[in-house]
Order: sequence, then structure tokens, then C-alpha cells
Amino acid sequence: MGLVSRIVQHDEFIEDILSGSYCLQESIDEFLKIVTACRQSGLVKVVIDCRKIEGNAEATEKALYILEIEDIYGKHLDSGGCELMIAYVVGGSFASIFEPGLNMARRNHLLFDLFADTEKACEWLGVCPA
Repeated sequence: MGLVSRIVQHDEFIEDILSGSYCLQESIDEFLKIVTACRQSGLVKVVIDCRKIEGNAEATEKALYILEIEDIYGKHLDSGGCELMIAYVVGGSFASIFEPGLNMARRNHLLFDLFADTEKACEWLGVCPA
């Protein structure tokens, strides 16, 4: 089983609940789906819940993921897309996949952050949890 996604559009934000086995290409594809959903809905706040993903990524995969999402996000902005706020909800050792990306995002002034629970993520986004 690969990555399984359930995208829910709330009044104020989009939530993507992920489960299954980690796969680099599926994770990149999922980020593109989220950016597309934001563009179509007009919503700019996102919660990506990764707590039910199993597995881990090697250092090379982490770097590739970061580069790919940065490219997707850059193209989104270059084509007139709105700046997004993205809160990743992660747990356990899986957080290490996102930590380098978070650091890069902060250096590039992107509005991405990591949280251990959905309530904190929604508080950061300024939305009411579903």
C-alpha cells in the first residue's frame, strides 16, 4: 500500500489527512494536489496531517522532496498564485523528514511550520479546527 490521501475542504482551510507507506514521488504529487486545491478553492491555509504515515526517508529523499516542493511552490507563486500557509502535523520519528524542509522554508521566508497536533496547527493558521 502506498500513500493514501483524504483532502477535506473546510470553510477556512484545506486539510489533507495522509496515511499508508511513505513514498517520495507520491508525497511530491500530494503537495501538487494541495497547491492545486488551494488555487481552485481560493483558500490559502492548509493542514497536512502526516501522523499516520509509516516509514521514513533517506537523506537524499529528504533533499529531493524539499527541492521539488520548493519548485512547485515557486511556480505557483510565479503564475499568480497566492502565498500559502502550510502547517504539517507530524509525529514521532517521521518529523525528521520535514525538519530540513522547515529550516529551508524559514530561510526563504515561506509560511510553513511543524506541529505535533491539529489544534496547534489550526491556532497558528488562525482557523477553527474541524
